[in-house]
Amino acid sequence: MKLLIIRPVVSEREDALEEAILQPFLSPGTKVVAWRIQYGASSIESEYDAAVNAPEIIRLAVEGEKEGFDGAAISCFADPGLEAVREAVSYPVVSAGMAAVQMALSVGRRIAIVTIVPAILPMIRRLNAEYLTTGRVCAVRSIDVPVLSIYGDELIYDKLFEESAAAVAEDGADAIVLGCTGLGGMAEKVEKRLLANGMPVPVVDPAGASVALLEAMVRCNLRHSKIGWMPPAQKVRRFKE
Repeated sequence: MKLLIIRPVVSEREDALEEAILQPFLSPGTKVVAWRIQYGASSIESEYDAAVNAPEIIRLAVEGEKEGFDGAAISCFADPGLEAVREAVSYPVVSAGMAAVQMALSVGRRIAIVTIVPAILPMIRRLNAEYLTTGRVCAVRSIDVPVLSIYGDELIYDKLFEESAAAVAEDGADAIVLGCTGLGGMAEKVEKRLLANGMPVPVVDPAGASVALLEAMVRCNLRHSKIGWMPPAQKVRRFKE
């Protein structure tokens, strides 16, 4: 199985580094190949960033299908371009936000999302409005760390633990979702620290959840519904050369 990982940001960080983060979540014989967009914002922390980067995300998804990938995952918790991509292609496509939330809902009754900057909270609340209304998502919290500062923040694990612990103690969460793929690879350490402090709750890695769900869809020969996501009508469309 060969899966495409769409990195929906402009970045100098090598694709191989992103591929390596996903290796622990893959089954034997599954290969991931990461592609990053060439035009757009360097991180997605707002609706504006998501809209600016969407055309390139769609382009890579369409190209990936032509290149014979078995499926694609958009590596961003904000699910940028997901709905449009699903209309444009026929192979299975997931995104980190929807995958992580779906996985958390299978292991918890009330989940909390712990994300990056406060500016992205309204977007995440919009994307999860149904679950917020029913109480399945009981909180959306921020550690107030920009995406591009994650790897340089020496206190990142402390901040993740503090907000996660507060979600359990104050909001009644029984499962935590890390709300940014930049936090990929950190869930296990946060979960162990919560357990050591008397909070036995699962912590979902959004990057891992996306490839795990995509693998399962491919193995089960599942595709998104073409009634739910109908192919776009043929018409003149001009894109950046």
